[in-house]
Amino acid sequence: GKEGFTELTLRTLESRTPLLRCHRQYLVNLAHLQEIRLEDNGQAELILRNGLTVPVSRRYLKSLKEAIGL
Repeated sequence: GKEGFTELTLRTLESRTPLLRCHRQYLVNLAHLQEIRLEDNGQAELILRNGLTVPVSRRYLKSLKEAIGL
């Protein structure tokens, strides 16, 4: 994945780009999503095509599922 620096907040980036919030510290591009792993404790993690693992908090899990049609 690519990392970059900006003075914009994640909330601003989320509203201006097709990226989706999955955690208070993460935005993801769903076009790069390979797999979702659901945990027994109600949390989940995303596996991206490049092998990176990104956490999904319970707060954002419902909107993530809706965005991908689950």
